[in-house]
Amino acid sequence: MHNGLLGLAGEKMSKSLGNSLLVTDVLRRVRAPELRYYLVQAHYRSLLEYSEDALEEAAAAYQRIERFVLRASEVLMGAADDDGPPGLPVSFRSAMDEDLGVPAALAAVHASVRDGNQALAASDKASVRASLVQARAMLDVLGLDPLAPPWAGSAASAGSGAGDRLRDVLGSLVKLTLQQRDAARARRDYATADAIRDGLDEIGIQVEDTPEGPRWELKR
Repeated sequence: MHNGLLGLAGEKMSKSLGNSLLVTDVLRRVRAPELRYYLVQAHYRSLLEYSEDALEEAAAAYQRIERFVLRASEVLMGAADDDGPPGLPVSFRSAMDEDLGVPAALAAVHASVRDGNQALAASDKASVRASLVQARAMLDVLGLDPLAPPWAGSAASAGSGAGDRLRDVLGSLVKLTLQQRDAARARRDYATADAIRDGLDEIGIQVEDTPEGPRWELKR
């Protein structure tokens, strides 16, 4: 079903333009799972008219899902993997049974992600686990699970060699900087702490304060 969904959406996109749009060209703008999200988000019976704005919106939507899955998995440290086969939400099943209504199915995914993010903010690990298992079950049906081998494997290979070493160095530098920020906050020097965070933001590093401590990621 995964390949069928992707193939149908890709064909519709090409026909709506009246010409060819090479996948290799699109993949210079977005990653492969983001492109897949863009292609499957429309109903297979509808035309998908390509636009840069729509592609960027789809990429941003997938990144929101991806951030939750990665963050929740890190918080749970793999505990969700032991929960056994999960059940799919009724809303997701109904959408897919209704002539492959992927747009409504994706709405169910985003609802689980929203609930999961709220649970993360409240440090409610039981609810985080439930949302993560549910979201990954739905994403697996759609071929969009960020932790599935096709996507996780490509991310791992891209980070090998010199790139991997650079990431390690960057991580160490950011960790050191965040420690300096924590020290400033501990001595109530909030102006310095804010300046450190703003400086990281300016160079493309987004910092989020969580109950487990500060988290950082590169801005997309």
